[in-house]
Amino acid sequence: YGEAFGTEATDSFRKAVRAWHAGVEVISEISPTLPPLKGAIDAGAFGRDDDGSVVNPTAEEVQGITEQVTDELIPLPDGPERKALLSKYAEDFGEDAARELDRWSRLKPEADEVNGYSYDPAHPWHYYHEGDGAEPLPLEQIPARPVALDNFGVKWPKNPTKQKLMLEQLLDTQRTQLDQDEVRYRELVENGIEALSSYDRNIAHAGNADLAWASAIALKFVHISRGRGRIECLQRQLGHLAQQ
Repeated sequence: YGEAFGTEATDSFRKAVRAWHAGVEVISEISPTLPPLKGAIDAGAFGRDDDGSVVNPTAEEVQGITEQVTDELIPLPDGPERKALLSKYAEDFGEDAARELDRWSRLKPEADEVNGYSYDPAHPWHYYHEGDGAEPLPLEQIPARPVALDNFGVKWPKNPTKQKLMLEQLLDTQRTQLDQDEVRYRELVENGIEALSSYDRNIAHAGNADLAWASAIALKFVHISRGRGRIECLQRQLGHLAQQ
């Protein structure tokens, strides 16, 4: 998409996708503008030049006027002050322009909030420079993801002794896997893209090494979080059996 439409269009599209997923109506990043009414220009609403001729504002000047009105509108609740400001804008730019500006100024704060949302640490764009650009969490701060015993996808023996044996075996396996995942996470944090294989850097992500690293660190975050959750679950179940 970026190759076809450019960086700015790609950034706008990414923000739109975020808004759609958040259930927020998508709006443009800049306030909407329509040309001023001819009657307002002829009446000198935008001033007069030194020779007495009326000013016909440029598109940039119209944008500046609209942004100034927008800044005043956004904090205003419904009431006489907001209505008066929109009425004055309608006199110069028309009722359609005023209605669109009213709608846009109401949606803008919510859209800004969505654009400011951080991606979850389990998402590559949490680390990618075109996303949140966040630093990886210190290893000890990665939380355990809650896991239920049913999530292991195994058939647990009804016999407590056999179940205890299976739990202990799985616990050993999970601890070994968690150790490996933590080692890999440290490598990715300390060595950056140098910790990636040539395939990951040059092929898997179309040569985007930064995105490849972000994807790898996000995946290890998931593995560690889930692994810690599984270990806690197994230890909890073993504790229950010990009390029986």
